[in-house]
Amino acid sequence: MYWCAYMVAIAAFVLIWRIVTGPARIFYTHFEDMWFHFGPAVIASFLLLPFLLWDTLKLSNRFVGPLTRLRKHFRMGACGEEVPPIHFREGDFWHDVSEEFNAMIAELQKRQSEEEEVRVTAAKATKQSTSYKAPLPSLDIPTSSESSNAVT
Repeated sequence: MYWCAYMVAIAAFVLIWRIVTGPARIFYTHFEDMWFHFGPAVIASFLLLPFLLWDTLKLSNRFVGPLTRLRKHFRMGACGEEVPPIHFREGDFWHDVSEEFNAMIAELQKRQSEEEEVRVTAAKATKQSTSYKAPLPSLDIPTSSESSNAVT
């Protein structure tokens, strides 16, 4: 589609250029002249179109493929799943982004393991403190006979 729009725009530009700068003549005669002068370029462009499409697909795949993989790994992390390191294919763009992503994931996993260790240590300390029961202090509560004497 892009290629077709490009070809139409070029043809329109060349036609307008020939009309403005060329000798005055009937409009459709410009088309005959254009075909004579630019026909081989149009045919060559048609022949090169499959290569253009192939190269465009390869380039877009090298660009979009890493983004797709990154989004997948972000979703995994958002869902609470363990996120493995990400590796892009050779020839893909953004290898530095994958290295930074892997460093971020490693740091997050390190922090999670440290937090888990703190929780386990706190749970053990709490368990040990609740298993020891100190004797209750004795309270001297006056009996009923002692309390009646105190009132009088």
